[in-house]
Amino acid sequence: MHKISVHTDYGGESDKFSESLHLYDSATASQSHRVRRKRGIALAFLGLCGFALFALTIFNSTTMVTTLNTLRREVQAQRQRWKDDLASADTRAAEIPVLTPEDTRRERIREAEERSIAILGHVYVINLAKRTDRRDTMTNLFRLLDIPVEFLTAATPASIEFVPPSAEKVKMSGGQLACWRSHMNALQDIVRNDYPWASIFEDDVDVETDLVDRVAASLPHIPADWDMFYLGHCSTGKYFGPLVNGTEDVRILNGAWCTHGYMVNQRGARKLLKLLAQPYHAIDAMIADLGENHQLVTYAANPSLVAQIRGDNDPSDIANSGGGHLWEGLVNDTRKKLDGMIKHSDSKLLG
Repeated sequence: MHKISVHTDYGGESDKFSESLHLYDSATASQSHRVRRKRGIALAFLGLCGFALFALTIFNSTTMVTTLNTLRREVQAQRQRWKDDLASADTRAAEIPVLTPEDTRRERIREAEERSIAILGHVYVINLAKRTDRRDTMTNLFRLLDIPVEFLTAATPASIEFVPPSAEKVKMSGGQLACWRSHMNALQDIVRNDYPWASIFEDDVDVETDLVDRVAASLPHIPADWDMFYLGHCSTGKYFGPLVNGTEDVRILNGAWCTHGYMVNQRGARKLLKLLAQPYHAIDAMIADLGENHQLVTYAANPSLVAQIRGDNDPSDIANSGGGHLWEGLVNDTRKKLDGMIKHSDSKLLG
């Protein structure tokens, strides 16, 4: 029987194992665990930061792209607006007609007529239908001054269907009655249309070439109580009043004679329609009486701006109204200017 020999000398190996166990004692193991955990946390943090940086980069890129697209659209829209504005300007420029000399002339006439209306109001010229010669002259005269007028057909003795009892009682002449009725018709129209004021001319007058300018200069000096402002008159003696407040271009009339050119406001027209309803004399004589009795307030341009022209070859249509040339005291009369321009074919006749 053999004997088995077991070697039990573990001394050296045991020492080495003990030494290894010594290296991995509990303190060392705990330290190693902490190191690994910190390393894991650091790696996780770095990963998170990387992801955040990546997400931020993606977000910024998207925002930048959106912003760039928005700016691009705004630039395109602005460019389109500029194109549209240029096209619109070109269209408007194409629509604005180029004014010809004739267009310019008509525009100047329109502006002058508007100014005339603002100063003189609505302008009437009383004209007998049979006196086409006078209508021709008045048409030329007021056209030269750019004063728009309405011709009002004058009444005649034959056209008056109703004669007021007062006129029959004093046996007024047919001419006086027709003149009264003609002016009453003009006053009616002023009231009917509610014109603030208007101007009434007879068809045998001449006027200053700067009539509108002279009246415009006088208007601020006319007292507010005025009913009638005479552009021309033939008052003398007691009817001829003083200048207004020392001014040189407006005079008080204590009674106004002649009706060849005057302005009347709405209040004055209404008063005249009432006060002249029962005629008993020539209309200017009745107006003079009204002024003298302080029932009507009348002023006059000083000097007269309108003159009554009456020659041997152009007598009055009203009997017993005098003859010869009356009140030709104008400084620059329009009839002479018109005659001179026609004689020399002056181009200013075309405005």
